[in-house]
Amino acid sequence: MSVRFRRILCVILTFLLITTLFPGGFVSSASAKTVNEFKDVTSRPEKAYYYDAVYWAVDQGITGGVKDPETGLFDTFHPQAVCTRAQMVAFLWRMVGCPEPVGNPSGFPDVGSGEYYYKAVLWGKQTGIVGGYPDGTFQPQNECTRGQAVTFLWRLYGCPEPENTVSSFSDNKNPNQYYYKAVLWATEKNITGGYSNGTFRPGNVCTRGQMVSFLYRCRDQYFYHITPMLSPFNEYFFIYTNNPDPDTFSFADESSRYDTSGGGTISPVNTRYEDVVYENAAKLRVKGGYIAAGSNTDGGKVRLIERVVTGTIPVYNLSTGETTYEKNYRDMPSTAQVTVYPVIDETDYLINTYGKGKSGYFNKLDAIQNGFYSICLYSGVYVLGEMYKSTISPYWGLSTSPHVDQNIYIQDPYGRRNNKSMLISVLYPFRYDSIGYPSMMSSVAKRLDSSATVAWNSGVHYMVDVTYKGTTKSYGGSGNGGGQGILASQIKYRFRFDRSSGDAANAINLSALKNRINEYGKLTIPDEREDIMTFADVRNKVGEGSYVRLVLFTSIFGGSNIGYTYLYDNGSTYSGWGTQAYEALGYMSNAWYDGRYFNKYEYFYPGVTLEQTMEDAKPSLVFKDQVIKFPSDGKTYYYNYTKIDSLSNYNPSTGVWKGYTTFRYDESKNAWVADILSGAMYYDSSKGFCAVTNSAFIDACTITMEEARTMGIDRNTNKDPGKFLIYDMGSKPGTAGSN
Repeated sequence: MSVRFRRILCVILTFLLITTLFPGGFVSSASAKTVNEFKDVTSRPEKAYYYDAVYWAVDQGITGGVKDPETGLFDTFHPQAVCTRAQMVAFLWRMVGCPEPVGNPSGFPDVGSGEYYYKAVLWGKQTGIVGGYPDGTFQPQNECTRGQAVTFLWRLYGCPEPENTVSSFSDNKNPNQYYYKAVLWATEKNITGGYSNGTFRPGNVCTRGQMVSFLYRCRDQYFYHITPMLSPFNEYFFIYTNNPDPDTFSFADESSRYDTSGGGTISPVNTRYEDVVYENAAKLRVKGGYIAAGSNTDGGKVRLIERVVTGTIPVYNLSTGETTYEKNYRDMPSTAQVTVYPVIDETDYLINTYGKGKSGYFNKLDAIQNGFYSICLYSGVYVLGEMYKSTISPYWGLSTSPHVDQNIYIQDPYGRRNNKSMLISVLYPFRYDSIGYPSMMSSVAKRLDSSATVAWNSGVHYMVDVTYKGTTKSYGGSGNGGGQGILASQIKYRFRFDRSSGDAANAINLSALKNRINEYGKLTIPDEREDIMTFADVRNKVGEGSYVRLVLFTSIFGGSNIGYTYLYDNGSTYSGWGTQAYEALGYMSNAWYDGRYFNKYEYFYPGVTLEQTMEDAKPSLVFKDQVIKFPSDGKTYYYNYTKIDSLSNYNPSTGVWKGYTTFRYDESKNAWVADILSGAMYYDSSKGFCAVTNSAFIDACTITMEEARTMGIDRNTNKDPGKFLIYDMGSKPGTAGSN
């Protein structure tokens, strides 16, 4: 058949073949069964070589029959008709599950967005399966040659190196031909056997019968296509594959710019997500493939790693309380490679998105901080496991905070067993608490300019100090809003990966994920806990002041002990939770009281002397019902603009200040000065309000080091409190205790 005749035949059949590829002419596996047989694909008297391949391809949704314009039946296949380049790429695309192109891909000038093969060609270009012609075109209606067909297939399977280096076909002897290795590979895999005269005929057109036969013979070969689940981030991917065992493969990124510990990886996850619909839950297989996690990858070429499981280790998730099992593998690198769309990490995303166009180091950092804050959530969402009550610490109690700028927490004896992860949560990359947020800003600061120095702020745990060219600024914070633990029955969005209506996988973008996580965070969760304790309960117990035995959190990673603090009702009516406890209770922090030192974490730190704490902490001195009497010299005295006769906590006749008076260390005076002094004043009709100058009053508000030593400020440093209230979760809260 001449080339000219073949082109004429291609044009004649174009109309008929298009019906195979447009929705109106496509035959699903169900509709294929409505015809007995294609009239031109018969099994009698002898089955054609393409017989099984044709019906397999139709059943897989890769292709279909040709519609008869008179009868409306799809009762012919046209196995001898030529296959165009567009058709071939569309067949490959359908075979791997019709993955969506990623990002804003550039296509070919001769491939219009309205064409049936548009997405297929974009996908083929992104993955390196097709490259087009030297003039930049794809030429979709050109005949697909046999050489092109096996090359497309070979590239789909990662361009693996063939075992043989010499071709058995007489017309495939030039190693410089683009199809040379592809034909070698296809021969080794029994995808093609060539012609009876020992030729492959790479320049011949590939017919529809040959095309589906090539695909059919590949069905036992594993293909892999990797796409980021949330572009352009490098954390989670979807691996389209026909491999039924996710424990047998992984991918290594051997040239990633994020390679900090031996190379980037992309591997199927071992976690079962409660909001994912699985085809095979035991293998964690979803429609078309597997969910995978990335580490230190930037995309591009990744190498297929064949692997074998050698053991498992339990891993506990602090956030969800879930225990999963990580698997150990023996890895065997292959020669196959897969092209992955370029991806970046969160740090680069913040810099590229919010720092772009800004001049000046700190201007960029300020813009990134603001942008980060606008998209950052404090927490994700997960499914609550079974609630249980501790048998070791069965009561409600109190604890200090492991953060220097926080204080008293309420602790309950209840926990959850086997909380479950949700995909919607792990997919959203910007979930940062008050430790993670400043850590991310540290990464941004160093990547903007490696000469910058970063140190944790000494005053608050959620800030870091960035110093650049002699200037220091603070950055940090935490996310806003987020999810919570929910019931399994409250899951609203499910990932099916089948592109059906309502499939959560249809809307994987930052905005949709954030909104949905916040939506979960607003749900009302039934509270099954009993005898709930509030800060109002604690205030009523401690009254005007009491030592308290409680849990000391000594590390943000869970270290704890039992110790003492001192609490009192400071007059607040707030009954909040967690870090807002300071609004409900008075406490001692970096202060000496009653002969004992309470450190910056608000608990009694035994054994230290006043001099030792002065070396770095410069603590305050606190006294209860202190006597500091205003002068009786005829002047009208005020405290914070209130006449002293009207003060509820001051007795003018005795000079007693009811409650707790704090003396703070003043380095310029080398002495402690009472807070009272800064608010004390008298009124002069000609001058207005004036600072108190009475030396006796000033002296009463001042304690020198010598005076402190004679007062025995550290007299009880080695003595536990004699009486206290128990809130250590080992007894009923508020129980009286003594030593």
